[in-house]
Amino acid sequence: MRNICVIAAAGLAMAACMPGGGEAEREDVAARDADGETPGMTITSEDGSVTIHTGNSTGTRAGDLPSYPGGQPHGSAQMEASAADGGSGQVVTFQTDDPPAEVIAFYREALESRGYTIETEVTSTQMHAVSASRNDGESGANITATATGPNSTMVSLVVGNVE
Repeated sequence: MRNICVIAAAGLAMAACMPGGGEAEREDVAARDADGETPGMTITSEDGSVTIHTGNSTGTRAGDLPSYPGGQPHGSAQMEASAADGGSGQVVTFQTDDPPAEVIAFYREALESRGYTIETEVTSTQMHAVSASRNDGESGANITATATGPNSTMVSLVVGNVE
């Protein structure tokens, strides 16, 4: 039941962000429950689509970035979006026992090896973050790793591209 509430709230929030101040006409909504192929919801309009996965169905991979070794999917919703003009993006959260600095070092190397340029890096006592853009200016990534306790780090990956 909680997953259904999260899905409904996320769907309403995204509808409010649609062009025209939330006045966009809903063309298609598909929802699948735990007995379906992938629990979640897809909202489609002429501008594109957003899929919200509930549970841990999408793993720890986002865009062309690798899965984090030993990362455990976390949270009740993970999102993928695609626009009619070819743009797309993903939001994924996961938990690991590794410290934030180690997580960011892993993704920094992955980003640089895939042609991303590190634009911003932020470090504090409990949080490390990196923002990067692809050399072609068409792709971007934000990775945040926050210590949530001893041997516990929450990681958020946001990856998007424009085509």
